[in-house]
Formats: sequence, structure tokens, C-alpha cells
Amino acid sequence: MALNKIRRRHVDYTWPGFVDALSSLLMVIIFVLMIFVLSQFFLSQKMNGQDEALVKLKTNLIELSELLSIERNVTIELTSNLTIFENKINIIQSKLEQEKIKNDNNKEKLQENEKTIRLSKFKISELEEILNKKIEEVLNSKNIEAVVHNDNTARVQLCNENHILGKILKELEKVNIYVLANTCA
Repeated sequence: MALNKIRRRHVDYTWPGFVDALSSLLMVIIFVLMIFVLSQFFLSQKMNGQDEALVKLKTNLIELSELLSIERNVTIELTSNLTIFENKINIIQSKLEQEKIKNDNNKEKLQENEKTIRLSKFKISELEEILNKKIEEVLNSKNIEAVVHNDNTARVQLCNENHILGKILKELEKVNIYVLANTCA
């Protein structure tokens, strides 16, 4: 019995402690594994959400780039139209300046023609006075042939002056019509 007592004292009871330690370790490993699985699930869900957000952002970026290209094309077209209109405005302004110069020249010609007409009218009135004097001389003088010759010469001069005056009047009327047309336009 004493031997039994000694054997009993040396009986090894480590097996239940070992099993408890292994079962506790197994439960901890399963718990950690479950936490990893859950974290993996939530991360994959979050990644899917981010992928969807990236797809939306990419479509938005594509739309914005298309809008930007359309706006660039419109800007280029408007810029070209602006340069065309600026060129047309410059051409019209230069033509306007040329027309103003022509108008001024025509006014000067008109004034010169009016002076010429006044001078011609003055000459005509002088020639009429001379003619009237000659007619009086003819009536008073006995030399009819000399008077007729002088009268014919004065008449020829008067006709020439009238012809020149008529040409000047026609030219003046043309210039007046042109000036009136330019000022009305």
C-alpha cells in the first residue's frame, strides 16, 4: 500500500491541463480567424463600393472631358468668327474713310464748279451788256456792215460761253446728284 501511495503521488495529471490549454488556444485561433473573416468581408464590401464610386467618377470625368472638348471647339469657332468680323469691320472702316475723302473731293469740285458758274454768269452778263452797247451803237451808227460783223462776233462768243456754261451745269448736276446720294446713303 505504501507503494500504491507512492505511485499515486507520482501520477501525472498534466493531460487535462494540456487539453484545456489546447482547447483555449483553439478557441482563440478560431476567434481570431472569425475576426479576420469578418474584416475581410467588410473590406471587400468597402472595396466594391469604392470600385463603384471609381466607375462613377470615371464616367463623370469622361462626360466632363467631352463637354470641355465641345467648349474648346465652340471657343475656336467663336474666335475665328471674331477675327473674320474684325477684318470685315476694318475693311468697312477703310471704305468709309475712302468714301469720306471722295465726298470731300466732290464737295470741293462742287464749290469750284459753282465758282465757275458764277464767273460764267458774270461773263455772260458782261457780254450781254457789251451786246446791248453794240446794238445801241448799231442803231446810232451808219456803218451797218461793221456793226453786223461785231454783232456776229459777240453772238459767237455768247454762244460759246452758253455752251461751256451748259456743260458745266450738267457736270454740276451730276456731282450734286452723286453728293446727295452719298450723303443720304
